[in-house]
Amino acid sequence: MNKIVISTVLAALIIGLSGCSTPPEPPPDIPLSLLEEFQKTSANIVESGGLAAVGIARSKSLYIALNKAQADGRIQLADRLELQIEALQKDVPEETTQAIIANHIQDLIAKELKHEVIDGVISAYALMELDPQVLDKEGLQ
Repeated sequence: MNKIVISTVLAALIIGLSGCSTPPEPPPDIPLSLLEEFQKTSANIVESGGLAAVGIARSKSLYIALNKAQADGRIQLADRLELQIEALQKDVPEETTQAIIANHIQDLIAKELKHEVIDGVISAYALMELDPQVLDKEGLQ
């Protein structure tokens, strides 16, 4: 009886330890959501020296959702511009920041717009990018 118990314990131990040496299964490729896709693209633009942001809006109207997403994207982009100026620790006149916002961000059209419908509500995403030449021209790179 003891031999059976010992054999069973040893077999379980060997099986358990052999499982430790096999590498774990790689996770399946899960497609990115639209938001994740836009955020990744925005991050790539920023890493390459540009300035980008993602605007998000939800509505039952596609027209309203897309327009609100662009408006939100402009706000996010202006906020990022202000953060970038602060990070540079330069004394940039407030007028310069406001001029960039007024002349280049206020009427900026989305680089990319996409939407999805979930439970009858439209989620819209707008990828906004400020031309890097604008930042270079103002010495903000």
